[in-house]
Amino acid sequence: MLTHPQFWAEDSIVFYRSQIVLGSFHALWMPHVGYMCFIARLIALLSSGLPAALVPFAFDFAALALASLSCTFLFLHWYRHLIASQALRAVVCILFAAGFVVNEMVGNVTNVQWYLALPGVLWLARRPQDDDTSGIPKLLGFAAAAFIMGLSSPVLIILPPICLGMLARRWPRRSMMIPGGLLLALGIQTAVMLSSSEIGGNGVWPIEPTILGDITVCLLYRSILPAIAGQRASQFLASHFLDGSAVLFLIAAALWAVWLWKAEKPHRLRLTMALYLAVASVFVTVAVRGKPSGFASLSGVNQWGGERFFYLASCVFGYLTARSLLRIIPHQGRAAILFALLFVCGAAADFRVPRLHDYWSQDAPAVDAWRREAREGRAECIKLPVNPAGWELQLPGSALANAGFESVNISPWAVFGSATAGLSAALSYEGKQALELANAGGVYQDIFGLRDGALYRISARVRAACGSRSAASLWLHDAFSRNAVTDGPRQVSCDQWDELSADFRTGSRGTLRIHLVGLTEGGRLFWDDVRVVKRQ
Repeated sequence: MLTHPQFWAEDSIVFYRSQIVLGSFHALWMPHVGYMCFIARLIALLSSGLPAALVPFAFDFAALALASLSCTFLFLHWYRHLIASQALRAVVCILFAAGFVVNEMVGNVTNVQWYLALPGVLWLARRPQDDDTSGIPKLLGFAAAAFIMGLSSPVLIILPPICLGMLARRWPRRSMMIPGGLLLALGIQTAVMLSSSEIGGNGVWPIEPTILGDITVCLLYRSILPAIAGQRASQFLASHFLDGSAVLFLIAAALWAVWLWKAEKPHRLRLTMALYLAVASVFVTVAVRGKPSGFASLSGVNQWGGERFFYLASCVFGYLTARSLLRIIPHQGRAAILFALLFVCGAAADFRVPRLHDYWSQDAPAVDAWRREAREGRAECIKLPVNPAGWELQLPGSALANAGFESVNISPWAVFGSATAGLSAALSYEGKQALELANAGGVYQDIFGLRDGALYRISARVRAACGSRSAASLWLHDAFSRNAVTDGPRQVSCDQWDELSADFRTGSRGTLRIHLVGLTEGGRLFWDDVRVVKRQ
């Protein structure tokens, strides 16, 4: 991974791209798919000054370092009250790092957020008497670290009830500073999520009536069985013995919970919070991320993959297993050995980090050339393949490209929605070709490097195919869904070319995204002669 570093998924197409396109600190506070990713954005900021060939190494090294620190956080002496045995705490930390299905999580910044959830939770698990006797500067540093975790790991959105309970119990002592810092970050994260159409627009409601069954199946087949026996064994049981294994799991879970409730009598609040973390993390996954297809239901596992969503629940299962073994086996060394034997099959079966295809050795020189041209104001849009296969890093041009659709394809215009787009010689406003757009959706293109605060007139010609009733819209914004203006929707005639136009004033980012939109399912539109003219 460090000897052949490569970008993975959003590492390149979101975090690195946003940083080199926007520059400076503009990208640092940008949400991604509805939530904040502060640490991922910070890594991109700090790496952006390096030559492109070195950036994947910087990303991979930072991701591995953060994941390692997160997984070993429990080993600190602060958490002896959670697991008294130092040897057992060490084995549990190894389980966190290598015992689960982590093939998509290891060595990339995109998914380091799931590891960061561990220190985010463990900050709250410090003993209050330790915090009450600590110095204010030290506690401020801890609170700042918890605040950063809250802005970097969205799964921690399940923690506000715990933070509020701690604040109520500890007010006005020093030990309230860490939960207060984390709660502040989660308040910001919640506001961002609720204001986002990607999360808040869909939301959790209405809750599916089968949610309890969905959570049960996910806990069994996505969190617990893979940790013990491996994912392949879990898939086999889900396919052949779903009902029987689910019933046995419910019986075993109920008996284990009752036994833990009795055995952990002095620490029942701690036990309740651990169970809450496991169930709530799966609930968020099933209720929000799982819609509309769902990860699982009472009828079975609907889709495999996305194991990162169940990572925190698996970690809680490991912690509760360790606590149980210490209750049963007083000898700490033997408890650690038995714990390792219990999870060794799952770790051996699932700890795999696939070797990524080497795209970046060819991509890096093109990125460096694009950055040089961007500084000179003459960059052209480029598309570069990245991992996983089929993903592309698209860097925008500093001027509108293929505005008359006279190229061999529609690039750099990109398709969105359910539309199909291609070049057509059947109609054209100027030249020999136009863009033919069918169904609802459209195409878009990004432009960057525009003058801050300048006013531009953007226009395009559009015409409907005869016999096809179609509505069209020209939609403009700053490429981050802000500062949006539109012309339309309008019904478009088939016997003449209509003009859609709007004035757009650039913001501090100097970016513009132009959407050519068809709003009628089954409709056919022809677009041509897109123009961007500076007005002042």
